Amino acid sequence: MVSDTLPMEPGETVQKKRRSHRKQKSSQATPDWESQRESTHSESGGDSLMWVVGGSLLGLTIVGIVVWLVLGSTRSESTDAESAGNTASAVKASPVLLTEDEMTPEEKKRQKEIADSVKTGMNVMAKTEKIIKKFLTAKTAAELEPLVRNPEVSIPRMRAWYKIHPWTPPGVKKIACGGKVRINGTIVSMAVRLNDYSIKRIILEKTPSGYLIDWESWVAWSSMDWDTLFEKRPTEPVEVRVRCIRDHYYNRLFKDDSKWVAVRLVSPNSDRSLYGYIDKEDPSLMRMLAEFRGGRAIAAILKIKYPENSVSKNQVIICEYIQNGWVIPSKEKDADEKKEEKP
Repeated sequence: MVSDTLPMEPGETVQKKRRSHRKQKSSQATPDWESQRESTHSESGGDSLMWVVGGSLLGLTIVGIVVWLVLGSTRSESTDAESAGNTASAVKASPVLLTEDEMTPEEKKRQKEIADSVKTGMNVMAKTEKIIKKFLTAKTAAELEPLVRNPEVSIPRMRAWYKIHPWTPPGVKKIACGGKVRINGTIVSMAVRLNDYSIKRIILEKTPSGYLIDWESWVAWSSMDWDTLFEKRPTEPVEVRVRCIRDHYYNRLFKDDSKWVAVRLVSPNSDRSLYGYIDKEDPSLMRMLAEFRGGRAIAAILKIKYPENSVSKNQVIICEYIQNGWVIPSKEKDADEKKEEKP
């Protein structure tokens, strides 16, 4: 399998399309927001697969297969002068393409994996393109409801969300922007270019009813509106989808860096950041600290709260690390996995 991954993997880095009278340029980079989601269990359920789409990229893939199968050296064992001269010429000649009979079993296996990957990617694109277009061009929020996964959970959240954030169809310029479709078990993610030329990652799940959109990761859903957090300062845990990165801001109630680990929390729905603090003596949060290896940022689902005696709007306690990435696995999938684990 060709390899994907919080989230992040939803809240993307916005990139504008620049025009000129000579040549049109567009950024095809995967947005930072979801690209952090590379090593998470939340989209698990099978081997990961990355499929390259688009005419030119597919052509490059095929060329890559051919090049890989090329014989880059000559096979001359003769010791006479004429044979040595022929060998020298052969080295400079064009490589020879291996036939199927000349391939090793490992080469044949690898070629089949690549072919299967391309076929899988084409099938996924054919099945997801229609629903993505319907989602991004829906005229009302009510039209989104049949298109989302986990509707019993997501639809009540959607109705409350769109009372605060009225739905405006973003439209779509390009699906699988950048030429990559990531497949991890039943979860599929790709970048889409919207009508305003921004790029955002969209995630779907394969269900018995077909592919459906993961709405929570699309909007970076939190159980309390981000800006409302600063005003209400809840002392009860609030679930948030954020991008996290280690920081060194220690102040006020959290000035003791021997007790706390500072983490900057960013939401795509606001320009305001929070500083979250991990208690070094809380063993349940050590897994989160491990995710920051190499100084990288992660997209994560957390539970946060303000201290009882809060004196700052932008400092909170990280009280629970739910997972890396913004996609919660389906309950049915979790139940199946647990069932399989039983002897």
